[in-house]
Amino acid sequence: MPSQLSSTSEPLQTSAQGGNTMMRQQHSYSWLFKAATKSLKYFLLGLAGCTVTYVLAQVLSFGGLASLMVLLLEKLALRALVVVFCLWAIAVITESLR
Repeated sequence: MPSQLSSTSEPLQTSAQGGNTMMRQQHSYSWLFKAATKSLKYFLLGLAGCTVTYVLAQVLSFGGLASLMVLLLEKLALRALVVVFCLWAIAVITESLR
């Protein structure tokens, strides 16, 4: 039985050591792409936080806080969304040109 284990494991070792195995190169993204993905991540996290705050304000009958969240989302979130997606689009275009 031990001879069978050594004979089956030996070809696996020689095949892993021999032959042409190509290593994948890791792609390093530019600082613009990293900044765009981080800004998109934190924008979406902030939007989720605002949504949770609004729902809790409605459930707990905090009308002032709920109206403040709606005002914040109407005025700031739309503009921030445009800026984040423009930054993301520029980063994607520059990465594709690299």
